[in-house]
Parts: sequence; structure tokens; C-alpha cells
Amino acid sequence: MTDKEIFKSLCYGREVKVPESAVFKYCRPGVVCRHCQKPIKEEDFAVHSGYWFPHTWYPCHKGCLSELAGTEAYDCQVIDADCNDCKHFERGKQVNASGTLSRTLFPAIGTKPGYCSKRSCNVEATPNHCSNFPCFEHRKKR
Repeated sequence: MTDKEIFKSLCYGREVKVPESAVFKYCRPGVVCRHCQKPIKEEDFAVHSGYWFPHTWYPCHKGCLSELAGTEAYDCQVIDADCNDCKHFERGKQVNASGTLSRTLFPAIGTKPGYCSKRSCNVEATPNHCSNFPCFEHRKKR
């Protein structure tokens, strides 16, 4: 059985031998869809991985999976309020002291160098990081 098949069995209350795997320490078994809050029939069962914690699994309908992932990602990115998802962030663009474009050769590990067109300055975006910048505006309209 795959990890997702074991998770599905746990959701429907079947006894299964659960391997010593961290995946199952973070599951949220049940038969109610995380997105629409309606019961899930076995043939319509899918597994959603959390945005911030991908090892946290939730049951959902197959038809709700992509909308749930997009909605959760958007909501988490708004909470994070980091340049990475801001509409003013220009990825890879940087302006040096003389006002000409330049490229950052060695950005900090895990960051993405860029330019903020709202604040007119060089910035570093950090994906999946809560920066809580008050100037943040999400790049996608909801």
C-alpha cells in the first residue's frame, strides 16, 4: 500500500499496519472535505497537502483539490506578506547606486533578489516565509 492508500484507509476507519513513518504523525484523518466541509465518498477521495506544512495531509474531494490548493496558497501568502508574492516585486532585477540595472551574483541562501517598484529599492524575497511587510499587495487578484 502507498502512504496515500494507508491514509485513506485510516480516514475510513479500517485497521491497517501503519509503518514507522513521519508522514502519519502529521495526518488529519477524517471523511469530511477540508474545502467544502461535505462528506467524501470513497471513490471521490483525494489527499491535500498543507501549504506551510506539506507533511500535514487532509482529506478532500477530487473535484475540490485544485481549488483548495489555490485558495490555501493565496491565503497563506497574504498572511506571509513577503515580496515573493507581491505584485510590486520584479524578480531578478536590481538597481545599483548609480541607478543602473545590475544582477545580484550571490543572494542569501533561500532568497530571491529583486526590485520593489512600489518602494523603489532592491529587496530579497523569501518564499514560504512570513515577512509581514505592510506594503505587501498580492500579485493575483482574488
